[in-house]
Amino acid sequence: MVRCKRCAAGSLFCCQRGSNQESHNHLDVGHFVLGTTEELFLTDLGAGEYTKEYFDENTRYHYFPAAAISHSLPIINQHTQRATAEEATVLQVNDQRFDLDLSAFYPKAAVTEYQRRFVVSQQQVTIEDHFVFDDHQTKNLVVENFITDIPPMVQNKTVQLLTKKARCVLYFTSDKIQIQPVTYQDHHGAQAPAYLIQAEYALGQTGEIKTTIKIKKG
Repeated sequence: MVRCKRCAAGSLFCCQRGSNQESHNHLDVGHFVLGTTEELFLTDLGAGEYTKEYFDENTRYHYFPAAAISHSLPIINQHTQRATAEEATVLQVNDQRFDLDLSAFYPKAAVTEYQRRFVVSQQQVTIEDHFVFDDHQTKNLVVENFITDIPPMVQNKTVQLLTKKARCVLYFTSDKIQIQPVTYQDHHGAQAPAYLIQAEYALGQTGEIKTTIKIKKG
């Protein structure tokens, strides 16, 4: 299930809830897209190339568009989101805020509790990820991962995505930011480019990571 909100000045935000046991499933619960009514800055790649293996539960997630890594979801202690029949728990929802409990979508070895909050305002979305780890885990690595098809530019603790009509700026609190270019096969079997924006964080037994994303004209 997708929740969408059209913000001021033509901005568009949509996020994904539900489960990972849907027909033609992608590992994407808690994933979101952000852009304007004309273009997306943080995107969704859509369906991959339809092959026999793409429809096999044992091999589907080897395909980049279906895998968790191709969605704007964190990598927690080297674990990406997994396939599970659990439904995402909606903790709170209103016009400005959407809270999800995504604990069941990662193994307990990676994280004990994980909640994601979206706060939406005029041309801005803030993502607040809250983590609780096992008491024995004192050092925990979280990589906040975002997907785009626009070449990113890193400037200090920000990443900028520029088009002719607007720009999108991601504000991080980490200075460990990397861009990973990817080439994948799209739905038509053609080679297509994408980019992973990844910001790395070291957390203790509990932690919160806040990422603010703004869309600006010109």
